[in-house]
Amino acid sequence: MFKKMIVVAALAIIAISAQVGTANAALVNGDFETGDFNGWTVDSINNWAMVINSGSQHAGNFEAQLGTYGTSGTLTHDAFATTAGQEYTVSFWLASDGLNTTNTNVFQALWNGQAQNINPVLNPNLSSSYTQYLFTTIASGTSSTIAFNFQNDPSVFHLDNVDVTPTPIPAAFWLMGSGLAGLAGIRRKKA
Repeated sequence: MFKKMIVVAALAIIAISAQVGTANAALVNGDFETGDFNGWTVDSINNWAMVINSGSQHAGNFEAQLGTYGTSGTLTHDAFATTAGQEYTVSFWLASDGLNTTNTNVFQALWNGQAQNINPVLNPNLSSSYTQYLFTTIASGTSSTIAFNFQNDPSVFHLDNVDVTPTPIPAAFWLMGSGLAGLAGIRRKKA
């Protein structure tokens, strides 16, 4: 019986480890450390969009600087693999140069073209140092996109460390609970 308990416990640990490993896999090139917009597309008429080593990036050597004047631009990541029904957390670090008193600045995070409610609430018209922003969403298909709409009159946004991760799959916790219940049942039979 003790051998069965060890096998059940080992299987539960392996299953949970596999799920945690999946949650930590990078789904997008969000640190811009390639020194360019590799994996991203910039759509803007009057754009100021570049990957640069500005010395003010959040982490690493590069950041994206985004700004347009008089019109908004969009930075879209190429489609990446997702699992339908799976919840994902998107986080990114953003800073803004300058203060816009005319309230024309825009910064939106989008998932599959739909604007998301980010936390904390962002006022794109205020200057700010790097702050981490988050949102969670559920994938509706086997591939998804993230994008950012931006306009910064008269300056730029600094974007860095964009990360998309699946939240841990609840099934792994059910499996662990089942394994623990099985161990308890085996222990009772033995007693």
